Amino acid sequence: MEKAFRRRRRYLIRKGFQLKYVGLILGVMFLGAAISGYTIYHNAWLLLGEKLANVYPQGRLMHIFHSVNIRLALNL
Repeated sequence: MEKAFRRRRRYLIRKGFQLKYVGLILGVMFLGAAISGYTIYHNAWLLLGEKLANVYPQGRLMHIFHSVNIRLALNL
């Protein structure tokens, strides 16, 4: 004879401990993602700036970077 399926009624056994632990894990994950994203973003712009410095005059290149940064920030 099969046992009846019992739905779980208490999802959190020790709320304080479990929520604190989940918050800590999510915080560390967010911090790691933010640091990785910034590192990739910064290095990509440095590499792109070095490549484009020979093509565009310096004043025009900074204007292009500034406008691209504003568009990226607005699209987030």
